Amino acid sequence: MTDIRSQHCIPLALALLLAACGGGGGASAPAVASDCSSPCALTLSWSANREAGVNAAGGGYHVYYATSPNTALAQATRETVAYDPGLGQTPTSTALQFAAGTWYLRVVAFSALNPAGSAPSAELALVVAP
Repeated sequence: MTDIRSQHCIPLALALLLAACGGGGGASAPAVASDCSSPCALTLSWSANREAGVNAAGGGYHVYYATSPNTALAQATRETVAYDPGLGQTPTSTALQFAAGTWYLRVVAFSALNPAGSAPSAELALVVAP
């Protein structure tokens, strides 16, 4: 397995914590996990964007994933991680589950002032065995 802990990019750093599959270690772009079996349950986490709007009402992150590399964000599946007023910040992780295949993931920070969001993070590849 190529271990995955961080994928450095601007403005976000991604990390896969392979809950059902192991994890840890560092890798260069694009990071690939290849020993996760379907269904693959994992937690995707990233470094926080420190812009005030991301960590306020109307802010958060969109996690995009698709089975083709460089898929247009509008065509990818989107998971939203919104600001949590109880925490006073926006969480920087989300639990996801993937079927067999290769999946490509990116994260975008957004705010009430910039609902379209930042430029996406570098793409992360995840290979899930059948």
